[in-house]
Amino acid sequence: MKRKEILIIAISAAVIVFSLLTWSVYTRSLNVNRNTSIKGESTLDEYPKVNNIAPNTAIVDSVYTFKPNVSFSGNSAELLYELVDAPQWLFLQTDSMFGIPGTNDIGDHKVVLRIHNREKYIDYVFYINVDEKKPSNN
Repeated sequence: MKRKEILIIAISAAVIVFSLLTWSVYTRSLNVNRNTSIKGESTLDEYPKVNNIAPNTAIVDSVYTFKPNVSFSGNSAELLYELVDAPQWLFLQTDSMFGIPGTNDIGDHKVVLRIHNREKYIDYVFYINVDEKKPSNN
């Protein structure tokens, strides 16, 4: 399998406030490629939107997974997913991310998941903090 087809995930402690999925954060994190304009006939509804929050913590030697719940006004079967920036242990297969971080991966890792339909895209940016053990529930 190609590297871009498989991605293993590390978890981060700081999910950008994008994880709140507020309209203002969504619009600020919206990226438009140079061939697309959102003026006139285009609206934000024409862009994919992530409706859930990526886990921000990963544990060493444990599986990390995230499948974004994406809404899109067009044909969602036409959406493509691409890891633009991610730690080496994080992989992407179709629309799901997974991975097992090791002890050398402890710390924060930026992840940029691009979701597009070949014309318009968004970058879903978040951080995964890899820790040695599960945090206590205290």
